[in-house]
Amino acid sequence: MPGLGRKTFTAGDVLTASQVQGYLQDQTIMVFAGTAARSSAIASPSEGMFTVTTNDDEVDYYNGTAWVTALSIGAWQTYTPTITAATTNPTLSGTTFDCAFAQYGKTVHVRIKVTLATVTSAGSGAWIFSLPVASKAGTEAAISGIYVDTSLSNVYRVVARMNTDQINRSYISDGGAGFLSNSNPVVPATGDIYIYSFTYEAA
Repeated sequence: MPGLGRKTFTAGDVLTASQVQGYLQDQTIMVFAGTAARSSAIASPSEGMFTVTTNDDEVDYYNGTAWVTALSIGAWQTYTPTITAATTNPTLSGTTFDCAFAQYGKTVHVRIKVTLATVTSAGSGAWIFSLPVASKAGTEAAISGIYVDTSLSNVYRVVARMNTDQINRSYISDGGAGFLSNSNPVVPATGDIYIYSFTYEAA
């Protein structure tokens, strides 16, 4: 049942079972080890309930149909982005990711590490990556990063743009004032690494 709102109790008040349920039980934030323990304890959740699950450090809200994440309490979660490459960019096979994000309300922090495996064509590295959490409509952000050429032990600066729920137009500095591009491509090799770090506003 929904909570009964706020009541100011005075000394000597007698609490009925329905008051304990409505003023206390249904309006507290309950703590569970995980979602399985929560489902076992709350067979029929009510819309508006909040819980904390300690295994993933999340505050969840029951919207009347399902439990949805209201807040991740600083916990980093792994994710694997979807990567898209145009025909003029590197065609990759076996690429591995070490990526994670942490969400604090509407603020999302992201780190992405891409380790190249087999590279079958050269290009600028202007790939498109998906985001872990949908961004607020119209949100854009500048992304900083590095490209590690492991064969030469060189590290280059990378710049990228985040918009429309994706990272795109990622370009590598040539070490001078300019940037490598489709007409002046970097040639990635097995073991080379891209690392990105950025923050954006969630939807």
